[in-house]
Amino acid sequence: MSSRKAFLIGAEEYGEGFVSLPAVRQDIQLMSSSLEACGYEVEICPPEVLTNASVLDSVIRSFCSDGGSEDIRILYFTGHGLLLDNVDCIIPAGTSRKDALTSRNQRVSTDLSQTVADSSIGLVLFIIDACRDKADIPVTKGGAEWGDQSRLMRPEEARFIRYFGCASNEICQVLLTISEEQASSLFTKVLVDCLDNGNCFSLIQFMYCVEKFCLKVLSEHSYLQNQKPRLSYGELSAEKQDVLKRPIFGTDGNVRCFSVWPLFDPNKLHCLVVISETDPQFSPDWGLKELVDEALVGSTGERIWDAFILAFNHQKLVSGQERILPNTFESSVVSFGVFSVTNAYTNHERLDQAIRAVVEADLVIFDVTGFEPGVMLLIGIRSACRRSLSICSYGGGWHEGQPLEIPFNLQELNINSHAPEETLVDENSVVARFVRRVETGFHQLSRHPRYLDLPAFDALRDLGSDYDASSIIDVKKRILVLCSYSFNHCSNWQYVKRKVKTVLWNKKRYKPEIERIIDYGTSQLIWQSLFEQIRRTTGCVVDWSEYNASVFLELGVRLAVSEWGAVHIIDRQCLTGGEKTPEHKLVQTDDIHRLFNPITYECHDNSSAPFEEVVEALVERDPHLDGDVGYNRIHRVLLDVIGKVKEASLPLAEDLKRRADALHNTQQGKVATPQILFSGSRVNKTDSERAALELRIAAWLYLEYRVKAQTTQNDVDIYHDLGRSVKDALYDLGDNNSVQLALYIEDQLNKLE
Repeated sequence: MSSRKAFLIGAEEYGEGFVSLPAVRQDIQLMSSSLEACGYEVEICPPEVLTNASVLDSVIRSFCSDGGSEDIRILYFTGHGLLLDNVDCIIPAGTSRKDALTSRNQRVSTDLSQTVADSSIGLVLFIIDACRDKADIPVTKGGAEWGDQSRLMRPEEARFIRYFGCASNEICQVLLTISEEQASSLFTKVLVDCLDNGNCFSLIQFMYCVEKFCLKVLSEHSYLQNQKPRLSYGELSAEKQDVLKRPIFGTDGNVRCFSVWPLFDPNKLHCLVVISETDPQFSPDWGLKELVDEALVGSTGERIWDAFILAFNHQKLVSGQERILPNTFESSVVSFGVFSVTNAYTNHERLDQAIRAVVEADLVIFDVTGFEPGVMLLIGIRSACRRSLSICSYGGGWHEGQPLEIPFNLQELNINSHAPEETLVDENSVVARFVRRVETGFHQLSRHPRYLDLPAFDALRDLGSDYDASSIIDVKKRILVLCSYSFNHCSNWQYVKRKVKTVLWNKKRYKPEIERIIDYGTSQLIWQSLFEQIRRTTGCVVDWSEYNASVFLELGVRLAVSEWGAVHIIDRQCLTGGEKTPEHKLVQTDDIHRLFNPITYECHDNSSAPFEEVVEALVERDPHLDGDVGYNRIHRVLLDVIGKVKEASLPLAEDLKRRADALHNTQQGKVATPQILFSGSRVNKTDSERAALELRIAAWLYLEYRVKAQTTQNDVDIYHDLGRSVKDALYDLGDNNSVQLALYIEDQLNKLE
């Protein structure tokens, strides 16, 4: 795995002749946060180094040369800079203008080309937010050009690139704010905005983004003068082109972006893109985010919006709100969010935000390239919490129709492809297929009350009305183990089962069934049994070994629906350096480990210590007494989210009417197609019609006696519609009781006309 480090230098206070730069503090804070989010290990220059030019130069050169061919080093300087003797320099803190102009020992050269050439480092990017004073322009620029690559000792060195905050005869300006403490440099603010935007993988993409954002800021603030950041890389050789295209903003070339809406707005379409760690390596220039961006504009955006309205307009939420969606599509009606899975697990707070967005979104597009554990966990959470539109899309060069090995729990999914096609025609068929998929999905969601595009949702809820069918299963009775079913993991499973069983008996004299779902003796479909047990068991052990995709989806479901959480374990040999470490280790796994801290065990080791910890967690947990604890944090986060986005139960009369229409629609005689299966069976058809009639009678009587049919216009409409259809059907039956009820209904309807 490559090493990615950043060294930030902020010089705020200077000697005579230089103005102080209070914005430096904010600059350092902003850059530190953004680079950390991009996967960089950030170090801030200590105060004792800031004021000593020779020490600072030594520290910088040591930082740049310490690393291997895959490693990246970013240097960032915010402060004063000068161009003297044809050398671009940064000025250490505390230095006076006179000393900086007269002594080479009072300034630090930004030319690190020879140092880089003598090292094996992969890339050094030196970001220079300097030249802050108009007085510097004639001194620094003169006839020379700021950041001229040809003046470097090794101008051909492709691994060293500088990024200057302004061009010749310009200065790096500060954005004015009410509070001096919140002021920041224009260049740094634009850099941070581009990093946080999440659409910059490579330096060339970053450069274009910075140029665009900088022009936007300049246009918004009339007091600002021209300022054009300049990426200095000299002659564009083939080697330098490769360097400029190399993905660097994210560990191992993966974007670590995070941008989601601050609050759920029921009157907007919330669209979220979750980017994998793997796919950006295959197509850094055009990926899932670009696909969705393109789909959500123009005529395709209108098509998606119109389909969305069909499914969600006037939907009532459990919060009491009603979704009122405008008929006309504009960009402002879409709340768009995007984050990389590599950034979703950086800390608990960030994961909370990711989970909230995944559940709040009306449309989620998951990048399932490689079926990564972090993505699968989020899919599990989504599938447990929201009946809405979710699309799983695969990149990595895979195209629809080609073979693809799909995890067990996703076998029924219709996987989308977002791999770009090599075509010279104008129409992008990848975008066209995606738009059609979204449009169709919303149409189906509007028609089918039990629409599903992910597993788990109905299986978690359709457990029956019997109390014993949905009540919890105590740890004394059963412990569910979620793990890989691969042949290589069989010995792990047997070892874990034996150890947990032994410790439970020795410590507590408990003798529960310790089972995987395939060991659970039942004729029921596996996925029904699986999600029922995930919901009901208080004791659940999840073995992360092999980082199995299905296991992490199941883990997401478990953490979402159970206040008892899960006990996480992993074979030590699957950790970094172990014999079972994945060939292509993902950065996200380290982050997930840090957040959930799985208990490590050594397969076939005699020690029982790890399993004593497992058993203690299983036995001692009590969410009703433990308060706010880590093991059910995700479940608690979702309690608040569900209260905002869950669709309210239908009013009883409308629910009864829909159920009746599904059995026998009042318009059935107008169409040739039978509405129920096996309608050719007379007794079956008669039973269906009878049940539909009784449901309509119940709905009308409820409106008559409970609601009085005057609450809303919708109630009035349903009251009349039900009354007329019930009356006619009762007359057709002809028996005395039916006729008497028909007469009563007819009389009540006449009174309202």
